[in-house]
Amino acid sequence: MKEGIYENYPVWVVILSNSTMLIGYAIGAIILAEFGILVAIAYLIFCPVLMIILMKNGCNYCYYHGKWCGDGKGKMVPLFFKKRYDRDFSKMEFSNWDVFLVFLPTILPVIGAIVLLLINLSWIMLILLVLCIAIGLISIIVMHGALICKHCKQGRIGCPAGAGQRFMKELKEE
Repeated sequence: MKEGIYENYPVWVVILSNSTMLIGYAIGAIILAEFGILVAIAYLIFCPVLMIILMKNGCNYCYYHGKWCGDGKGKMVPLFFKKRYDRDFSKMEFSNWDVFLVFLPTILPVIGAIVLLLINLSWIMLILLVLCIAIGLISIIVMHGALICKHCKQGRIGCPAGAGQRFMKELKEE
């Protein structure tokens, strides 16, 4: 590690990041199972499919392609996609749609839990909603903010997600 930047992330960061994500998916599936087991199964199929789509549109351009990135996708992406150089990853921009897709695995269970709570107030569903939101925030603030983005070499080169980080930093400074 040079200047706090990882060439390959420590395995414990990858495990912690993926554990957080999988716990979030599990809580989401439990919430959505209240609409029927097929809804939960569809959600559990949707999450990895979305991950593959996101890897195709970003990870195959990233510095960490074939390496241990903070969430391990760098090692997974070569299984699906070759490294691409036809776009400058540092100049790509995320659209609102891209951001929406990234958060969709958290948004769907949150909306589902709110609907279920409006239909029938349940302490268990309220706890699951709070857990779902907490896991989402932990993933964004702790995992990415403190453990992943802070040490990312691609972030120094230029990362489309970095625009969101700069925006949040500018808001804090105002």
